[in-house]
Formats: sequence, structure tokens, C-alpha cells
Amino acid sequence: MLDPGTTPSVGSKNPPVGSFQVLLPTVAGEFAPAYVALSAVRAIPDHETSVKTLTGSLLAEDQSCASCHPDVFAQQQASAHAWSSFSNPIYRASVEALRREVSHNASKMCAGCHDIALLIDGAMAEAISPTDARAHAGVTCRTCHGIHSVSADGNGSFSLSTVVLPRANNPKSVLEHKLSVAPIRTNGMCGSCHRGFLSQATGNDHFLPGLDELGDHARSAYSGPGLSRVDSVAPKTCIQCHMKKVPASDAEVASKNGQISSHRFAGGHTWLAAMLSDRAQLAAQRSMLKGAATIDIAGARVSQGKPAIKPAREKSTWSLPATEAVIEPGNEVVLDLVIRNTSVGHRFPGGVLDGQDTFVVVEVVGQDGTLYASAGLEHETRHTRSLSHSQNADTHSLRSLIADENGELHTERDVHHFAATVVNHTIAARDAAVVRYRFTVPKQHQGRLTIRARLVHRTRNQAIAKLACVVTQSPRGRRYRAFALELGKPVLDPCAPLPTTVIGQSTIMLGGPAVTSEQPLEVAARLYQLGMALTHSVSERLGEALVPLHKALLMLGNDSKHNQQRAEIMAMLAVVLGRQGRSEEANSWIDKAESLVGRTPGLAQIRGEVAAIVWQWEAAASAFQRATKGAPQNPNGWRALAMARGSLGEHRAALMATQAGLKLSPRDSDMLRV
Repeated sequence: MLDPGTTPSVGSKNPPVGSFQVLLPTVAGEFAPAYVALSAVRAIPDHETSVKTLTGSLLAEDQSCASCHPDVFAQQQASAHAWSSFSNPIYRASVEALRREVSHNASKMCAGCHDIALLIDGAMAEAISPTDARAHAGVTCRTCHGIHSVSADGNGSFSLSTVVLPRANNPKSVLEHKLSVAPIRTNGMCGSCHRGFLSQATGNDHFLPGLDELGDHARSAYSGPGLSRVDSVAPKTCIQCHMKKVPASDAEVASKNGQISSHRFAGGHTWLAAMLSDRAQLAAQRSMLKGAATIDIAGARVSQGKPAIKPAREKSTWSLPATEAVIEPGNEVVLDLVIRNTSVGHRFPGGVLDGQDTFVVVEVVGQDGTLYASAGLEHETRHTRSLSHSQNADTHSLRSLIADENGELHTERDVHHFAATVVNHTIAARDAAVVRYRFTVPKQHQGRLTIRARLVHRTRNQAIAKLACVVTQSPRGRRYRAFALELGKPVLDPCAPLPTTVIGQSTIMLGGPAVTSEQPLEVAARLYQLGMALTHSVSERLGEALVPLHKALLMLGNDSKHNQQRAEIMAMLAVVLGRQGRSEEANSWIDKAESLVGRTPGLAQIRGEVAAIVWQWEAAASAFQRATKGAPQNPNGWRALAMARGSLGEHRAALMATQAGLKLSPRDSDMLRV
């Protein structure tokens, strides 16, 4: 990662010639299209045994680690890292389709992160046998602990060297071992694989970005000051979230004060844990998922009867919060559900976004228990073995949809057909999204209505689940399973039902007097999240965000102890007004927010965006410059500054801004255009 201390200054409009260099994406080396590189074997002074040359077979060997690190090894063996290679039918179905329909060479892009043992031996250029132990290795101990340098490119952009093993009763060798396995404890190490892209080298027509948890985190408040809003959240790294301290046994050599960093790498892989029948791993995954995002039934709008043709403008008004809505039989009710990514430092759900299956279930229940309406309920209960490849039309899923050159959607991870992302419903860190539902109150209804909503997680979508089951049952799949048993490894069963995990839920009642125990601060927080979510609406509906934001601000009053919350709302009001071209009003709200919390990088960024929308490039560049000074690790600031400087004709300053930004995000399309 770029050290803030090395960030180039862009204070001068016309820095001298030669003070910058044009940065373009680097070209992969001998393992292209993967960016993996092998280091020269380093000499270890006075070491009694020569260091072995790194080979795939050596990289795949991990039993020697287990003797000293039994706890770490057991955890790692249950993780997605250990099951990243051909032994995992989910991955195998995708990579073998690429190898079959494009070329073996194209699959080296996948191998840079999934099949390093096969890659460095040159085996990815050949047919892969189910009885090749390297194809069952995954990301081993020697892989992560052998990495000694990384770049921000992605697709396996790390340099790998040999791990030195200690010898019994030899303190010097133990010291050398510790030196050789010292991990790079940075987001950049994780990001070398958790940033990926497709290109012509993988059989695609053009560059197409894929997962980018490195960039997602850098753009969030978890990497330092956020630039999308005013936010107060403690910075966290990948390791702090995914490798939390856990108790260790007395046999674990790496234990410090009875604890080790968890090597389960818990995230969202509940399906893999279920395939392994590993209850501890499943519990760890679910612990990470629960509460990662929230769902709230935030607003309700009631109209008399259901119009035959929806009018261009709804005459009914919103009840905010939704519990204030008054309903009668025959009313049409519109609900706004807000989903917020509260605790994940990248997009939620993360990973391969097109493969995800986190979805919303909504139920409308009468006072007698009758289910009047629902959405997502059938999707939640369908079993893997009976799945079709389609998803219920009433189900809203947090995932991306990707189409080929003919506009046909592809849901089975056949990446060589990917041409463009059509839509992405995953949610950025600390951001929110609104999902709108309609139903009609039955004419026979009496009493209260109960509305229940829940956010449910499954690791992969139904098409992938079906394909993985089919692949496992094929003759080739059975050979993989048989050899896994010979190796003493568990046999995965992707045909079993995918576990579901309720991440968050909300229940309200409509009809009768509103009953709530919420304090004004809690209601204001909910209204703020609704307003934030509505900022992603199309421009014709953008004004809807102003109503909950103004009401939230009113509820907080002028108490100085709520200054942070008030500033957050004011900043979001400025975002909406700025996008509407009402720059004077927007800047007034930014001024008020700055009087409460100071001149933060986030407010500077918003001020710059307000100016840029109306082409006030001098003001925009000045504001973006302040933002980058306060948040030098956030590529969004550098991109905006580069575009503003370029729009002013300050080409050298624009290039210096891109130089700083491209060090963080080498393939950012806007900065490359600059």
C-alpha cells in the first residue's frame, strides 16, 4: 500500500517537468496472465542446510507445518484458502469451462490465486489429473508465508520465495524460520488476490474489473477518513476483521498469551463449512455474518385503492417512520426497506459479486396469522437438488448481474463469456440501499397488520449450486473425491442444502395507535439511513431523500452532544442538493456541518463534488486537494482531483494526481483516461 508519507504533493498547479512519471498498468511476467513472480532463493548465512528451490510440490506440502502449529493448521484446513483449487467443485466447474472453451493458458489468471502449486510448475499449461496432489493443495501455509512483496495490480500480484523450516534443537534455524515466514501484515497482501480482473488474455473482448476488496476497503472509512459522507468508525484492516484472536492450545508454538490469530479466515463461506460438515467453521462464518448488515422497514405510503394505471405522481404522502401509517382495507401500501452495510469493510456481500445469494424476505401477515403477501419466501425454502437455474421474480438479491456481448445474463461463473456488468445490488461499506415493495390490504382485513422483513445469506446462487452438484457427480468429479480420500482429506458434498443465515431482521405493525419504545436519536438514525439509501435513486426521485433527512435533523434538535449525527445528516443533504444543481444551498449545509465537526476530508470531497457538478472547476480542485491531503489512501479523492485539474487544463498537476491514485488503483478507468 502507498505510504502517506510518499504521496506526491499536488499543491502546485504547474509542477516542473520531470516531477512525475506516467504510470500505466504493469504487464504480467512469466506466469501471465497471472502476476505471480518467484524470488531468487535468498542466501541464509551460516545455515547448515541449503534452501530448497521452490517447486509446486514443495509449496503443496504442508504437513510439516502441522507438527509445530496444530491449531493454525487445523483452522486453515477448514478455510476457503485450503479449498481454492480443483478439489473444490465450485471453482473447478468455472476454471475447467475456461480451459475447455478458451485455453489452458487463459486459466493461469485463475491459478495465480487458486492454484499456485500447479502454476509455478507449469502444470496449468497441461491437462490436470484428479490424482495430482497439487490440484488439491489450494492456498497453503507456504504460500501466504512465502510472500515477501506485493503490488496493487491484483490477479496474484505477489512475489513468492521459499520458506525455511526449523530443525530440532537448533535455535539459529528457528530464528531463520521466523524471518522467512514473517507475513506482510498489510491490506496489500490480501488485496494481491482479492482484486481481480478479466482481459483479452482470458478470452474476454476487453478489460472487465471483478472483485476488488482492496479498492473497496481503501475507498471506505475503515481505511481512514471516508470521502463519501461524514462517518465515525474505527479504522480496521483485513487482518483485524478476518483473523481475530482466538484461544490456542498448549501445543501451538505460535501461541502468544494463550491466543493466536484465527486462520479460519471467516467471512461468508457457510456452504463450504457445510460441505465439510465442520460445525466450528460454520459457527465462525455465521458469527461474522450476523449483524454485518441491517434491514429496516423504514417508510410507508398509503393510497386509497389500487389504481389501474399507476399515476405519474403519487398524491399520497410518506409516513416516516413506517409505524405512523394509517391503513384501511383496500388500501395500497408501499414500503421502503433499507439495507445498510454497517460492519463490512468492503462491499457486502463480498467476493465474486455475481455468484452471491444474499436476499430479502418480506411477509405481510394479518391479525389472525393469514399470510396476505410475501416476497422472497419461496426462494428461501427451495432445496439445492430441485433448483432451476432461474430465481423467483419477486426476490431482491444483493448481487451483480453480468451479461455477454449479446446481452444474455450468465449466472454460472463462466467468466470467459462476461462482457459487462448490467447491475450491481451489493452495498459499499457503510452505505445503504432502499428496496421498494407494494401490496394491497385485503378488503376482509380487520385489526393490525404485521410486516416482517429479514436479510438472508446463502454463499452462492442457485445456478452455481446446481452446477457444482452436477460436476461432483460426474466420473471426473468422482475421481477427485476418491483421491481426496487417499490424501486423507474430507470429501465435499455440494449437493447438500446450502445453509441460510439470517443476517438481520425487522418487524413492525400497521393499523391502530403507533406503538414504539424508540428514542428520538434512534428514529433519527433510521431516517438518516433511509435518506442515505435514497441518494442512489434516479434523478427524478432524488428529492425523496430530503424528507427523511430534514425530519431526522429536526428530531435531533440543537443539542451539542449530537453534533456528529447532525453533521452526518447535513453532509447527506448537501450531497442531494448538489446533485440537483442547488450548489448554494448545498454549500450552506457543508458550512454548517463544518461548524460542528471541523473541515473533514469527507466534507471537502462533498464540497468538491458540489462544485464539479456545475463545472466550477477551480472550487472543485481546491476542495479535492484538501480531501486528498486528509485521505491520501483513498483513490476516489485522487481520481476527482485529477479530473478537476485536467478540466482546468492543468495537465501536469492532473498527471501528478493520477500518479498518486494509480499507485493505489492501477486500472482505474477514469484516471487512465486522464
